[in-house]
Amino acid sequence: MQTVMATKAPERKGETSATRRIPKAVLIFGAALLSLLLGGMAWAGEYPAPARISSVGMAGMIRGTQDADWTYASLNTPVMAGDALWVDKEGTMEIEFPGGTLVRMADGSKLSVASLPPEVILKAELGSFYVQRMHRSSGDVTLSTPAAKIRVDPDTNARLDILSSGASTVSVRWGRAVIQGGGAADVVVSQGERSYVDPGYAPAPPEDFDRSAEDAFDVWNRERSHLLAIGNDAVPAEADIPPGVVGAADLAGNGEWVNVDGEDYWHPTAEGFVPYRNGDWSYVPDCGYVWVGAEPYSYLTCHYGRWRYDDGCGWL
Repeated sequence: MQTVMATKAPERKGETSATRRIPKAVLIFGAALLSLLLGGMAWAGEYPAPARISSVGMAGMIRGTQDADWTYASLNTPVMAGDALWVDKEGTMEIEFPGGTLVRMADGSKLSVASLPPEVILKAELGSFYVQRMHRSSGDVTLSTPAAKIRVDPDTNARLDILSSGASTVSVRWGRAVIQGGGAADVVVSQGERSYVDPGYAPAPPEDFDRSAEDAFDVWNRERSHLLAIGNDAVPAEADIPPGVVGAADLAGNGEWVNVDGEDYWHPTAEGFVPYRNGDWSYVPDCGYVWVGAEPYSYLTCHYGRWRYDDGCGWL
């Protein structure tokens, strides 16, 4: 996989599952057709680039604005403005937004996406969330709770916990978040600080908290943050992948960069890999079917650029 070009944003309408199954003959034809066409498709800019589900545990669900009911969320499912997401007490989910922002959910959380980058606006009703912004994260990110609005700065990792009463807790592991609530002045919460806010009241002054005291959600957040950092750092400078491209961090642990005919390519190391074989097609009303691959790296490699086959290295 070489050059980076984005496709049109997918959306769902009236589906009974996260993807619609297509007969195998159609799948083979579609794979061949897309292999030829994707390299020539460029993001036109008239639609916001979608986010994607970059990790999901058990019992993650999604519902689009035109969907009749909730459907199970699978890895690499596109996430559009207006979508609602939910995980139960046993579940976890991570959503990756273009521009270098990730949102993690656990503990019976429910979230809706009001808008996509460059201005990410999220509405959280209940549960526990982490918002991580990379140091080169672009645009604005705001998460609203029943008690306040929280603006998260770039290079920040912040946790938000919301009770059924709407009472909200903001804990910043690193970086900075700004709480707006209760008609009072903004409250800045910095690294190692925590603030509380109840609906209709001003946020409490920040106080220090023990960042070494972790629950299971904290541990998962730390592990995902570590994998993200390793993956992004491993992308070579000469690779034609701009900062904040969705899925770039998944390349490092699943393949290697090789030079073929004087050009640098990314090569998956999975034995027997063939593009567009392991996954499903999701119907997009405006432009047809979009591939939702089962491999973590398939969101980037099957939505951007062009595959080619090399007799020595296989698929590039």
